[in-house]
Formats: sequence, structure tokens, C-alpha cells
Amino acid sequence: MADFSAPLPQAGGAAPADDAGATSASMCAKALDRNEWRSAFTRVKVLSRSFFDPREFSRPASQADWLERVSVNAAHFKMLYALIFLPVLVHTMLSSMSLRLGSCVLVVLWGYALRTTGPLNVFGLEVSAGQKLYVLVPVSVVIGLLTGMINALVYATVIFACVTMPHMSFHEPARLDALDALELQTLSEGS
Repeated sequence: MADFSAPLPQAGGAAPADDAGATSASMCAKALDRNEWRSAFTRVKVLSRSFFDPREFSRPASQADWLERVSVNAAHFKMLYALIFLPVLVHTMLSSMSLRLGSCVLVVLWGYALRTTGPLNVFGLEVSAGQKLYVLVPVSVVIGLLTGMINALVYATVIFACVTMPHMSFHEPARLDALDALELQTLSEGS
């Protein structure tokens, strides 16, 4: 028989060692998240100075210059371009009832599939955890085709390209000045 006369460590009011470690780990994760958000915000602030500066726009001299500008600006301003693309995509995906329904179905489907750790039962077939992706991608494509989400995604991409390609083409390749470099350096040292 087991001896139940000894009190458990939790009964004395002290937190178990695992909970204390988990609590400090969650506090570190929150601080890290705050630092990451602060870092991203500062990076966007620094990049936006150059992004909106009208003195940094000119006509490309040749096709090679144009290609260099597009590739350098796409890599340099990718965070700002993503911030431009996100509202375009959200507005497009929420523009009709079928797109809203398809978006909700996809979010629920992927959320359920990624949250479950064991095998899934799809239409009577058991799908192992390693094969979830092989089922989710084709089902997502079919849902996208049935609800018109593929067309909406292509439309959002074309609108995004029409808005950002002139900026990528005419903005001189990004060069950070001394103040920007100093601000980004102190940002990287702080994290």
C-alpha cells in the first residue's frame, strides 16, 4: 500500500519547480516578444524615412539598372511591402460572402489539423500525423477553387504589383545613411 500521510509539495503553498521554470520561461518569452515587436517597429520607422523620400526617386538608366533596383528594393523594403500587401489581401478576401466563408473554412480546417497531435479521420480514412500536409494542401486548393479564393489571391497580387512596382522601379537602390546605420546598430545590440 502507498503511504499517503506525507503532504504534497504543492500543499504547502510553494509552487512546484516545474511551474516556476515555466513561469520564468513564459516571462522571458513575453519580454522577447516585446523586444521583437520593438525591433520590428524601429526597423519600419527607419526604412520608412527612405521609402517615402521623394529625393531618392529617379528614372533607371537601363534595363540592367531597372532589374537591380527592383531586386534590391524588394529585398530591402520587404517588410514595408508586406505591410502594403496585407490590407489589400484582407480587403480582397473579405469582399464577398463566398470568400469569407472559404477563409473561415480554411482557418478552421488548418487550425484543427495543426492542433491535433494524433491521426485525423478524413471521410472515413485515417491520416497519420506525418501525412496531414499531403491531405490539407489539395483540400485547401479545392476549397479555394470552389469559393473563388484563387482568383481573389491573383487579383490581390496584381493590385499589389500595380501599386509597388513603380516604387521598386523608380526608387534608387536603398542606401542607409550614418544615422540609420547607427540606429539599426543600437537596435541589434539591445536585443
